[in-house]
Amino acid sequence: MCMNPNSYFAQRLDYVLFTTQRFTRRCSTWLSFLMALIRVLVVRNPLDTDYQQLSEPKAAFGCIQAVTLLSGILSTVGYFQYVVTAASYSTSCNGSDPEEVYVMEESQLFSQNDHLLTKLYSLVDSLISKGVQYLHKSPVGYHGYLQASTCLIDINWVLKLTLYGVSNFICDNLDTKSIKSDEHAAPLLSYSQYACFAPEHLKEYDETGKLPPRMVRGSAHGDIYSVGMIFYSMVERVDPFDLNNSLVVPRPQLIKDIIDNNLMPRVDDNNHKEKMLLEKCQLCWHRDPESRPTIRDLLNTISAVYPASKGNLIDQMIRMSEKAAEELERQVAVRTDELAIAQLQTMRLLNEMLPATVAADLKNGIILPPRSYDSATVMFVQICEFNAIMKKSNANQVVFFLNDIFDQFDTVIKQHDAYKVETTGETYMVASGVPEENEGRHIFEVAEISLEIREISYTYILQHHPSYKLRIRIGFHAGPLAAGVIGIRSPRYCLFGDTVNFASRMQSNCPPNQIQTSEITAKLLFETHEYKLVKRGIVHVKGKGEVNCYWLNEHIHEEEHANEAAG
Repeated sequence: MCMNPNSYFAQRLDYVLFTTQRFTRRCSTWLSFLMALIRVLVVRNPLDTDYQQLSEPKAAFGCIQAVTLLSGILSTVGYFQYVVTAASYSTSCNGSDPEEVYVMEESQLFSQNDHLLTKLYSLVDSLISKGVQYLHKSPVGYHGYLQASTCLIDINWVLKLTLYGVSNFICDNLDTKSIKSDEHAAPLLSYSQYACFAPEHLKEYDETGKLPPRMVRGSAHGDIYSVGMIFYSMVERVDPFDLNNSLVVPRPQLIKDIIDNNLMPRVDDNNHKEKMLLEKCQLCWHRDPESRPTIRDLLNTISAVYPASKGNLIDQMIRMSEKAAEELERQVAVRTDELAIAQLQTMRLLNEMLPATVAADLKNGIILPPRSYDSATVMFVQICEFNAIMKKSNANQVVFFLNDIFDQFDTVIKQHDAYKVETTGETYMVASGVPEENEGRHIFEVAEISLEIREISYTYILQHHPSYKLRIRIGFHAGPLAAGVIGIRSPRYCLFGDTVNFASRMQSNCPPNQIQTSEITAKLLFETHEYKLVKRGIVHVKGKGEVNCYWLNEHIHEEEHANEAAG
């Protein structure tokens, strides 16, 4: 508040502020002290001559400003933009824009936040029954300036209506010219705020739009009109006239349409859940004030639309806490299921990269040291003439082809005690006997896998090139090797040793559609008499020299053994 510090009023006001701060310690709240002080100094004429001047309208107006500022409820600088006239002094208060109102330690009741709106529906009953209804029965008579911005709640979930009675006070003093509007002050009300008042109170609006609209006086029926606007904003999550594209209409024209053309916010018929409340809002906007619903009608509608608003504040808080707990439990259950699915997907992916036992140990934080194996079998499978098929295919077709054929190979691997080590381009690597030793069965597991994979290649049809005949080379070798997990961020189970190189040479020197192995490995297969192997002869193997090699043709089953014995 701006004033001459040497004026008599300033000196008396300083004394009042000092006195209020001293006596406030005995008051429960600043608000109660505010009402008591205004009642003593303004409503009643005090006998004390020192305070008699403060009961005059021009001084009382400044007193209300000062005590309201001290109350810590609302910064009123933007609301008092008038000049208090007196013979000996002049108090000029030019504040900020009215929309820049600072609310201290409180939040707006009808914020555009869905989560907050859900919780604050229980306070709608308090707005009507404990707020508007109380004011209508009190000596104040009505609020007069009821808008969403004047509905506040504190951290204790206590609803507060602010600025009630202010419009009457300002209008009375404007009419008696105890105060006058500052020509250079910003408009007291914005057009969007002005549009929330009842049409019968907008008669003094300046249609040219050149002068700022003055404060409206208001009435009890006008409060019902404003309640309808507040409920509409709460339900539709927008300002009352945004649905009518008021942004492209000049603001003065918007107010003129409300006064002359009965303009009202548009109600969406698709809103079934709160349709009853929206219909009640339309009744609140009736042009005839006497036809608007009563407080009791509004309370009955609120109870029907929002059952959570029934009961006192404690009951509402308990219900909201129970619902919040149920929602939290539901979200926890959903997140737990999602976490379980994510863990399964992670383990599935990890099992594709590592053997199952190794993946389980890594998951449990067990660090596996490298290990040597006395005997294991390694197999390589390569697609023949892969470069030729790449030239006849696009990138998508090549990737689909490799995914399709290797997926069928994976199906075979899962049926045996073996592990797919990796795929490199058109090459497919398999090992058995690592990391879990299987008592020498690794050679037979790989032999069975190689025969089944070759059978798949015989019948495979390439979708984008049906005439293409798939041919593969397979080579495997059994012997000692070392294995271990390499990498931390992207761990891989890697095999090392001469056995790996030997198996790779068996594959690279093998003709298409053949399964080639070394003489050492062939002798292990001969011991069971269950496999037919054909001696290929001496083959020069890089790094090994001349090596005697064999081709694995088929697995002789027990029925075939019986037929040969009978013959």
